[in-house]
Amino acid sequence: MQSNGTIAIWCVPKLNSTPTDLEVHFNYWRIAGDPGFTAKTKKAVEDFVEIGLLITDIRQIEKIRVYLPTKINRGMVEDCAPYLAQSQFAQGIFNEVFKITAPVAGGTGCIELNDKPNSVFCRVHSFAKGSQGIEPNELEIAAQHDGTVLTIERDAIREACNHASPAAPSYFRLRIRLKAGRDENPFVKVIRPLDRRFQSGFDEIEYIDFRMNEARTLPAAIEQRMRNDRARGGPVAFKLVAFLTAVPVHSELSVSNTPSHKMRLLEQSWNSYVASGIPEGMVVYHWKRESRLGVPISDFSAFVKLQTRRSSRKILVAYLVIAFSFGLAGNLAASLIQSLWDISATPATLTKAPTVDRKSVSVPPASGRPAKDDTRRDTATVVGNQS
Repeated sequence: MQSNGTIAIWCVPKLNSTPTDLEVHFNYWRIAGDPGFTAKTKKAVEDFVEIGLLITDIRQIEKIRVYLPTKINRGMVEDCAPYLAQSQFAQGIFNEVFKITAPVAGGTGCIELNDKPNSVFCRVHSFAKGSQGIEPNELEIAAQHDGTVLTIERDAIREACNHASPAAPSYFRLRIRLKAGRDENPFVKVIRPLDRRFQSGFDEIEYIDFRMNEARTLPAAIEQRMRNDRARGGPVAFKLVAFLTAVPVHSELSVSNTPSHKMRLLEQSWNSYVASGIPEGMVVYHWKRESRLGVPISDFSAFVKLQTRRSSRKILVAYLVIAFSFGLAGNLAASLIQSLWDISATPATLTKAPTVDRKSVSVPPASGRPAKDDTRRDTATVVGNQS
């Protein structure tokens, strides 16, 4: 797996096709970043990305390829067309008011979004679905270079071409669920302080590193495949790249490589957009880049650094247990050191007691009686002995 979140998106044009262009919409939903929500819900909570491709003239395209720097399988990929058939989601994604014509049984197989009377804003392709997910004849999924290449196949493009009259852009939108785990997510990295076990709360750093078509970080084989596919026909230029990330409200945006285009609090009506639901109070940050003066976009990058305060009952209990254990260990160590000190000091104190000369010790007189003057008696005794 790649060490960064570099993806690649390119089109395989038809032979001798005329130039066209497309928009790329990349959304990252950080719903697994809220441990409180993860603990409450009974369903699996996973981060996911959504990739939307708006092609101006689908008739010039044979295939569309997307390279993701992680291993995925068919069960992890979902078609977003059913959500776009609901007005609140279609209007939230495009920030437009639509009249929606959804596919019906035996009908056209696409969803028309009409922004004006008798005017089609775009047609959303609805992928054919089988027992294991999207049918392989419409979406090929192949592992390549520690990642996965998704290819929107000719059958899906042909179906979109069948509904290209009157002329209107065609839209494909896929959702890819990401595996849980710090080493499984190519877009988000988490940095936790080494001393977090010794704190009742700590600041956790997360950063989102998203790059698209950046040649220096793509595998050489993917870059070569892009060049070969593009050479088949007319150029397909990127005229807009939009990057959106939704993160928990308690995560503070501390650094980004460019100022965000806009931000907002996610409406609660989006809760049904995901099977597991969405944490309350998600904040949406939006960046975008548009081509200028007719110069197409060659690559795009977005770096977002988030700082999140982690504090919970579990963290507090763990901190108290560790603090108590350290205190207990300190007391035991102090007692052991004192015992060893006492044992080492005992031989030095056990020395022989000094001999007492009783003659040199004066006996104090009895209490209440004056001391006798024995000087005269002693002198007389000496004189007698001399005579």
